[in-house]
Amino acid sequence: METLKILSIDFDYIMYPCIKLYNSHVSGSENQAVIWERLEQLLEIDQYLCYDADALKLIAGLILKNVINKAAFIPVTDHEEIVDILKKDKNYPSTKFDITNIDFHHDMYYREEDIAEIKDFGQYNCSDWLGYLYFTDKLENCHWIKAPNSDIYNGKAKIKISGKKDIVNFGNGFDMVFLCLSPQWVPYKYHHLYELLCSIYREVPSK
Repeated sequence: METLKILSIDFDYIMYPCIKLYNSHVSGSENQAVIWERLEQLLEIDQYLCYDADALKLIAGLILKNVINKAAFIPVTDHEEIVDILKKDKNYPSTKFDITNIDFHHDMYYREEDIAEIKDFGQYNCSDWLGYLYFTDKLENCHWIKAPNSDIYNGKAKIKISGKKDIVNFGNGFDMVFLCLSPQWVPYKYHHLYELLCSIYREVPSK
């Protein structure tokens, strides 16, 4: 059985200096415009928004190394799109995945009900897309690169966990690189940074 190495980067990772202020008020199933309007009304959030420029730089360099070395670069809006894309490949039934996820959230699952929805109905979303791959026996390995203030992982699935400093240790061994916007967690004022990375790496020639 073939194993593909996948790098998944959630753009909300750069928001960890302030994401805790609004994380509990956000849902991946809710419209982004509604979320950010409510956050401004409740918390006057705009004045507190900031991002980590160093994390952005590390992520940009990691993407560049892999795209230059022939990794497919695939921008997505929400994380469940990654599973949708993988499942469309004709080799999906005979493929497992070794996934490194750079993300404020671990995306394995957060409720016991999530496991039932995966196992009984084959459902998945942005908060349990990795759980779907795990419980359907498609996840060979999972490495979560957490933010300094990410919540503790207490799930049943065995995953490797490390922090921001480990980003620099990754080379160019990935087959696919997904960059996810997660607009419910990334404010409009920083979407241009995501679009900038996408525009750059779409044009990078591979070796």
